Amino acid sequence: MFKSISICIIFFISTKCIAAAGDFSPYTKISYLFIEGSDAAPVATLKFASNIPDSYKNENCLSQYITINLTTEKGKAMYALALAARMADKEIRVTLPLCSGSRPLVHAMNL
Repeated sequence: MFKSISICIIFFISTKCIAAAGDFSPYTKISYLFIEGSDAAPVATLKFASNIPDSYKNENCLSQYITINLTTEKGKAMYALALAARMADKEIRVTLPLCSGSRPLVHAMNL
């Protein structure tokens, strides 16, 4: 009985210690926030004060510059949250399972 409980605890701890693309990143502050792209396809670009480890990103886009797609309502809402966090000097965390070219694309954000 004790042995099976110990194995379950070790398994639970080990699965939480390994990050994967799509997991929330550690909390960090935004150091840069700017808008770029075309009029038809604008994007917000974030650069964090602490680099997000590559294990939280899609393996095909490991840039430290993070993209928010501003052509969707969700993207506009995430930009508003990022801007509020930057102005208040608060930390946020993001999920980065997808790519926008060579940059990670924000899928979810948490303040």
